[in-house]
Amino acid sequence: MAVESASTDGAGLLRVEPRELQFPFELDRQLSCKLKLGNDTKHYVAFKVKTTSPKSFCVSPSTGVLQPRSALEISVTMRAQHRKPVDGQSKDKFLIQSVVAPDEFLASDINQEMFTKDLGNEIFETKMRVSFAFPAKETSNGAPPNSHDAGYLKEKIQEV
Repeated sequence: MAVESASTDGAGLLRVEPRELQFPFELDRQLSCKLKLGNDTKHYVAFKVKTTSPKSFCVSPSTGVLQPRSALEISVTMRAQHRKPVDGQSKDKFLIQSVVAPDEFLASDINQEMFTKDLGNEIFETKMRVSFAFPAKETSNGAPPNSHDAGYLKEKIQEV
């Protein structure tokens, strides 16, 4: 079956927004962000969301079916982090797999075999990175940093 690709990078069946999961980083606090999947095709599309760190993230729903020309919002929750990442970056990634499903297909009909390439299934994949947004630091007088603060500039240069 010929399938038109709806992904902005041509790698997936689904439109995925945003292209990177960004969490505002705060220590010892559970944080969430939203992920929107859109099906711009004329087919039913089954999807599955995987992560390299299932103990750190909760995805709801992690599987489902999108009807033709529909969209769904997914909640991705990062469990509380007890220390700041060493380099301020996350090594965690997400993979969204999608396959064309039969008409009137239900989420309860999804099975592992649908996402197994060895069985000859055409599986579309979209990879996503995780990043953190760190709050701006305050200066000694409590005001936000500005371009005249040499320490702030030095730190920003080191981050880059």
